[in-house]
Amino acid sequence: MLPFCHRIYCHFVQISSAGGSSTHQLVNSGASRLAFKVKSSNNTEYRLKPVFGFVEAGASAPLEITRLAIKIWTKRI
Repeated sequence: MLPFCHRIYCHFVQISSAGGSSTHQLVNSGASRLAFKVKSSNNTEYRLKPVFGFVEAGASAPLEITRLAIKIWTKRI
């Protein structure tokens, strides 16, 4: 069992419904290597890269969030 666990919540990332991506930096300002795992509640529309990995002490790692284009269906009358 891990002695501690950090959780990071990103409540606001704005990506167009037409699709696109946003890159963020995971920064480890601590003295030891950290492991991370990213979860999404909407895997149909979003992709995360990487899903898991390590960030060395004093380093950073990129996290890319991609939103797939959404097809909007219209009903013909």
